[in-house]
Amino acid sequence: MSGREDASRPRRNPEVAFREYDGESVVVLPSGAEINVLNPAGGLLFRLLDGTRTVDELVDKVCEEFDVSREQAEEDVRAFLAELQGHRLLV
Repeated sequence: MSGREDASRPRRNPEVAFREYDGESVVVLPSGAEINVLNPAGGLLFRLLDGTRTVDELVDKVCEEFDVSREQAEEDVRAFLAELQGHRLLV
């Protein structure tokens, strides 16, 4: 992972509503005013955000499930986590 280890273990906000319907992952933001439908990678990641996996392990999962380079997976995972943090979807 770019020569460094990331041991943080992101966890989704337990007050966030998250459901999967017909293969689509849906997240309701804490304000309740916005619903987001996640793409397959976002759905996988959000499902895995239980506080037990490191960022490195999340990147590994994306690489296992999707045809993407490790560098691209790391960039995408970090961007996704930053966006979730910005919407208060992580604790």
